[in-house]
Amino acid sequence: MYFSRIRFQRESISAADLSKVLLGDGYQNHQAIWRLFQSPDKQRRDFLFRRDMEDSWPVFFTVSSTQPSGDHGVWRIESKPYDPMIRMGDSLAFSLRANPVVTRWVGDDENKRHARHDVVMEAKARLAQEEVPKQNRPSTVDLAQEHGFAWLEKRSEKSGFAVKQGRVQVDGYQQHLLRKTGKRRPIRLSTLDFSGLLTVTDPDRFRDMLFKGIGPAKSFGCGLMLLRRV
Repeated sequence: MYFSRIRFQRESISAADLSKVLLGDGYQNHQAIWRLFQSPDKQRRDFLFRRDMEDSWPVFFTVSSTQPSGDHGVWRIESKPYDPMIRMGDSLAFSLRANPVVTRWVGDDENKRHARHDVVMEAKARLAQEEVPKQNRPSTVDLAQEHGFAWLEKRSEKSGFAVKQGRVQVDGYQQHLLRKTGKRRPIRLSTLDFSGLLTVTDPDRFRDMLFKGIGPAKSFGCGLMLLRRV
């Protein structure tokens, strides 16, 4: 596996190329990164990515099975082998952008189907159904912290780590509208940013999660966990 940092060549990037990434949505970002991993025999995505900002410029981080390569007149690509040494009980600082959702049955008996709802809007809808007065309802920030943390904690055991309340910050709730070429209906998804400390409980499962990501919407820049030792 490889860990890469991908940035624009600031000296040579055209305004048109820069605007596509700055103004584009998650789907356009995915297309831009996908092109760096394309090969004649590649049919499936084999990378995770995350977009951040660095000195007001976009920067992408990727974890992939092959090294990215592309037009070096546009991109500055820095890659290194990614084979983290993980031990039981390791305490690690982490950062994660994820698409936390819950799945519910919707429709009548004849037309039942699964539908995904983001955890914040699900919590807001439940409070409304319970007729909790608006002035007594938690803020969006508080709902993101409570229900975002619960979503991560629920998935932590399968992913080989443990988290504790008070050691994880959940914020940055955003709703996104992504437009895919050839599709009339846009894709809607939401994201939360997680940061804090975790403890490794199963090194093999944890490594597998680092390579495969956590949660849905990986094609749109979600699920890649960044780590540093503390």
